[in-house]
Amino acid sequence: MRTLSDLPLGKRARIGRVCLKDAMGRRLSELGFLPGSEVACLLVSPLGDPRAYQICDTLIALRGRDARHIELDEFPEKGVNAP
Repeated sequence: MRTLSDLPLGKRARIGRVCLKDAMGRRLSELGFLPGSEVACLLVSPLGDPRAYQICDTLIALRGRDARHIELDEFPEKGVNAP
């Protein structure tokens, strides 16, 4: 299973499942990280962690340890600017 932390820079995918049941899982849901939502990796910090993801017209930075708990349904080869 591919996770959000595997999503390459400039690519987009659809969220399949958020595997956190604690406060962080609730916070991610409130921010729009829900099954079926489309997410794109837009920025990567110089050391590779955290990364910034666009979801619901918002840019959100997540650490790799949190992004690993978000499973992806689709992992298309299209870039962020693809139609």
